[in-house]
Amino acid sequence: MQMAMKRPRLIWTRQLHERFVEAVNKMGVDQAVPKAIMQSMNVKGITRENVASHLQKYRAQLKKRSAEAAAAAAGNKVEAKT
Repeated sequence: MQMAMKRPRLIWTRQLHERFVEAVNKMGVDQAVPKAIMQSMNVKGITRENVASHLQKYRAQLKKRSAEAAAAAAGNKVEAKT
């Protein structure tokens, strides 16, 4: 039985990530889908799976930042009332 060759792990450089963010922002974070992002980025050698994984992590990061900002704002309101 032969083993399939694995593609090398993709390193998301700052420039690559910036192209990704630009493509996502054009479509809107909630409407962006991996295939469309990949086409918009127009980067040779990147796969749909690479983009899908990065999109999932990116959305999770945005959600976490949003929750932290909301918690900080709520904390400031509580302190102001006392």
